[in-house]
Amino acid sequence: MGIYGEEGKVVIPFDYSAIYDTHYNHSCHETMFPDIAHIYIVEKDGKMGTIDDKNNIIIPIVYDGLSGWVEYGPEGHFVKKHGKYGIMSPKGEIIIPIEYDYVGLPKKDITVVRKNGKYGVLSCENKEILPVSCDNVILDISRFLKEVSDGSWSRMEDNISRSKIVVLQQGTWNYYSLDGKLLQSNVPLKEINEHYDYLLERDEPSNEHPDFHMKRKGGVQR
Repeated sequence: MGIYGEEGKVVIPFDYSAIYDTHYNHSCHETMFPDIAHIYIVEKDGKMGTIDDKNNIIIPIVYDGLSGWVEYGPEGHFVKKHGKYGIMSPKGEIIIPIEYDYVGLPKKDITVVRKNGKYGVLSCENKEILPVSCDNVILDISRFLKEVSDGSWSRMEDNISRSKIVVLQQGTWNYYSLDGKLLQSNVPLKEINEHYDYLLERDEPSNEHPDFHMKRKGGVQR
């Protein structure tokens, strides 16, 4: 697979088994790549990377999976290598190390990770919010809105004060703030079941779920 230009000339050689679009924010693209019109995810010999519209490699073509974007998170890609996952910037810089069995969709600049059967919470700058020692983690990010007045006008914002991280550790449920401060310990199981039973019944989360838009050999179409 390759790409022809408007004049019928080959601009991307037919060296690839698949070519996918990236989905960077427009302003991010202009800032990071001011002289590049298009960036593509490509697949070659079962490995993924990115190239520009002149076939220059940006992210080396050595990864087993690469998403088109990180929904709700930093500009970049979920990336897979040797069965582990992380997040990488459009220029190939590591944001979340590629060492986790699972990296969740970010919410309010934090994300759940899993490693060796244990869960933790990281910021989208790889700052530890909660260590990877928890038995279960739920990000309860409030979708309720509050009105904020700036004097002459008002706007609606997420009500962050109602958001929390719900954590199971050593048989005990606790609530934490989004920056990792303990809000309430020994939360009754009845309360947990009333509010989160539908989440507790889900299968173990995986980056291979369609929500992550991971592209891999024989995977998602462009």
